[in-house]
Order: sequence, then C-alpha cells, then structure tokens
Amino acid sequence: SGALTAGDTAVVLEDSQMVEVGSIISVGSQGGEQLRVTANAYPTSNTLTVTRGWGITSAATISNGAILIPWSPAAQTLETTLPIAGTIGSLTIDGQSFTVKSWSLKLKKNANYHNDHYGTTSADGYATPNKREVSLEVTFRLERDLIPKVIGIGKNEAVHSVTLVAGNATGNTHTFVMARCKGMAMPPIEYPERDEVDVTVTWTPTHTAENTELTYNIT
Repeated sequence: SGALTAGDTAVVLEDSQMVEVGSIISVGSQGGEQLRVTANAYPTSNTLTVTRGWGITSAATISNGAILIPWSPAAQTLETTLPIAGTIGSLTIDGQSFTVKSWSLKLKKNANYHNDHYGTTSADGYATPNKREVSLEVTFRLERDLIPKVIGIGKNEAVHSVTLVAGNATGNTHTFVMARCKGMAMPPIEYPERDEVDVTVTWTPTHTAENTELTYNIT
C-alpha cells in the first residue's frame, strides 16, 4: 500500500498480522528484492520496518500494489547436496573389484572415562585399555563371472585385503584400506536368471601395528 523508493524502510501492507519480526519477505512481482523485517507495528498499524536489499539482492523502487511474499531459498539439485560426489565407488577384495551399492563403517574407541568409576571430584580424563574396534559392512553386486571368485572366500578364518573407494572427484575421493581383514562370511548365493545377486558382508580388520588396521585418505 503506497510506492517506496530504494531508501524507504517503512512498508505499509494491507494486513501485516501474519508477518513475524526477523522473517524475510521478497517482492514477488518485481525482481525479488529481499526485505528483512525488524519491526511490525500491528495491531496499531500494518506498517513493517525493514532492512532493504537483504542478502545478495539490491534495494529498488517498489510500486504501489506490489505483492510481498515469504522468501524461500532456491531448490538444490541432488548432486550439490551429496556429501560424496555422486554414487561412484568400488570395493576391492584381494585385488578383485566389485560394484558397491551401500556401505557402513563403524569405529568404537573403547575408552574408559575415569569419572565414571571414581567420580568427578577425584579423577579426570580417560584410558583406552582395549584396542578400538572397526567394522565395515558393504552391500555389493556380484555377476555370474565374479561369483566364483568369492565363493568360499570366508572359510577357515582366512585373512583378506579390502579397499573401499567412494567418490571420484578431485578432493572428494575417499579411500578406506584394511590390509588384513577377518570375519567375511559369504551368505548363500543362488544363480538367478539375471546372472547377478546383491550380497551384504561385514569385515573386521586386524592389527599389524598400532593404529594401522584402517587407513583413510582423501584425494
């Protein structure tokens, strides 16, 4: 209600009851200038006090009858919100690569806090009497020509080398290497008509030296 110059900070609405102080509104019909509401005179009047040209927008003339709407950020695409670039990745077991569908890495520190045993008035800090526990669970796809390469691989508590790579963009490629792993028990596999099957396996790395059971690099 009433035209505004680029420098005006008092905006008169037909009804300002639903506008909260601190909210951001935009000029929906005139280029989208953003205005941050710093005061609302309702019910005395329908006048808002605003900061003009909020964010990356610039203050401009607003004509009488312009529509002001709640501001909302633009939608983001899936690619820009993923923590790891795309879904590209691979799993390598003893030198043989497979396609990864999903994975989960868990690390348990096994720390004992002195406060839990002696109380905060007599002790502080923590100790790690046991080594940390690491486990990697991966769901990966097997095709007919790869199934024979892993059948029986979990027998006799054999040790295996496992590498998981997630992402492929520079600065966003994550590589987990477990040079010595136990605990791989392959689930029962039937040869389906499609000649492929998804399996889920969990590994537990063993220590060759202190803190070397798992290495993680970003490249």
